[in-house]
Amino acid sequence: MTDSSSDAVPSACLYINNINEKVKVNVLKKMLNMVFSQYGRVTSITAYSGLKTRGQAWVAFETESAASSALKAKQGFNFYDKPLQLQFSAKGGDKDKSVNGSGGADEGTNNSSGSRKRARS
Repeated sequence: MTDSSSDAVPSACLYINNINEKVKVNVLKKMLNMVFSQYGRVTSITAYSGLKTRGQAWVAFETESAASSALKAKQGFNFYDKPLQLQFSAKGGDKDKSVNGSGGADEGTNNSSGSRKRARS
């Protein structure tokens, strides 16, 4: 089995999955900040509670070297009874500029009924 993190192009943002889905988004963001800030300045953490996006997060660092150090050190790290799976993110993690869980990430419920209202001009 090959290490998928070594095949990816390094970036300043890490994609993390295999996160325990029972952890609330605001708690998850605070804990991820505590775990990853020891490797460099964390500029943003993005996590959602929607059905398709639970169990994953994006952590953006100020530098690529900080992200690389964090990836190497925390690959397989036991986080809420599950080993984290980390890889470099293909996209930047600037969707949510909040590191403390009070930012713009979707922390509400998933609207699966399909009843969306569109603004009409």
